[in-house]
Amino acid sequence: MKHDPREHSLCPRYSSEHETSPGDSTRSEVALEILHLRELSTFLAEEYESASKKMEFLSRKKSVTFDLLWHLFPAGTEITFKDYGSELPCAGKV
Repeated sequence: MKHDPREHSLCPRYSSEHETSPGDSTRSEVALEILHLRELSTFLAEEYESASKKMEFLSRKKSVTFDLLWHLFPAGTEITFKDYGSELPCAGKV
């Protein structure tokens, strides 16, 4: 089912300039997909900016915190690690 971006409030930049003749439907669909991907990329960059900065900082230290494990591993993944205080090996699920 095709979605008409003009009906969605998350596409504020969509205007009649994106509409083309029926013969150009493929070109206009690709242009619209590119527009959507740019919007998604901007949204994700803003939404995850703080986590991204924290991950960059921790990766330079070759470390990670528990709250950021889901950025690296899918839910349910079993991981092994050393306990920070005792240096004993541990295991758990994300």
